[in-house]
Amino acid sequence: MPAFAPSPDVQQRRERLAEFMEAQVYPNEHALAAEDDAAEALMRELQGKAKAAGLWAMFIGPDGGGTGTGFLPYVYLNEVIGRSLVAPRVFGCQAPDTGNAEILHEFGTPDQKARWLRPLVAGEIRSFFAMTEPEVSGSDPRGLRARAERTGDTWVINAHKWFSSGAE
Repeated sequence: MPAFAPSPDVQQRRERLAEFMEAQVYPNEHALAAEDDAAEALMRELQGKAKAAGLWAMFIGPDGGGTGTGFLPYVYLNEVIGRSLVAPRVFGCQAPDTGNAEILHEFGTPDQKARWLRPLVAGEIRSFFAMTEPEVSGSDPRGLRARAERTGDTWVINAHKWFSSGAE
């Protein structure tokens, strides 16, 4: 039994999420795993349905473009989302987009938010995080050896990446 029971609002959203998973996600998991044009079209269709149902981008609040309710309520929703490998993308809460969106939301300038945060949370663009480097194994960002140096009005980033996934 959890130490903190979800509020009635969160419980209702959790039930709606579970119903959506039963009706839309589970029956389409095999088709979505194909990673072809048909799977991408189906993913976009399901994402549209998730948006219409108010189940999109639940990791971030309305001020960031999402429908989130805060950290603890999101934990209860993730218990349901985590039952399917494709569900995070269906609901617009897949890594690394969630973490990158949260950083932009917290620290981005108004221009950066308009250019990157809004389309990222809306699912119009994807992000990625190039973390692995040849000298450091694993995916711990504390091992990054990249350097960023200010040159006039711009930043120059020098790094050697070993492997990156999610880049399209």
